[in-house]
Amino acid sequence: MAVKERLLQRHIITDASCQFCGVGETVIHSLLDCVIAMEIWNLSEYKDLLNDVPRLNFVELWSWLCRKVDASVLCAIAALMWAAWKGRNMMVYQGERLNGVLLAVGFARLVQDYNTYAEKVLLPPSIHGPAAATVTS
Repeated sequence: MAVKERLLQRHIITDASCQFCGVGETVIHSLLDCVIAMEIWNLSEYKDLLNDVPRLNFVELWSWLCRKVDASVLCAIAALMWAAWKGRNMMVYQGERLNGVLLAVGFARLVQDYNTYAEKVLLPPSIHGPAAATVTS
């Protein structure tokens, strides 16, 4: 992710401060701690869980989450992170501040719709269904 911390490491910019908060802009900051992201997390049922996540790097954070929550919660958290990233990018590149709650609801709905679709279309047919019938010649 092209956050200022990474751009500074690559000598593309000279200041890694978040333009919204003034603290160092890391991946974790952009997804969880920035004022833009906090609009989403403060109203989320995962707020308390995210207070406990390790913040050293994203791999450590994600590994911790994978050990602590089931797949559906992990998917929901990923959708909210995606919404936070979208909100940040809209502010950075287009100067448009989106409603964090509406953005989060939209992304959560997108993931829910995909999961509903995937359950119907992508799962293999039951072994007891029509595909299990034997054909005799």
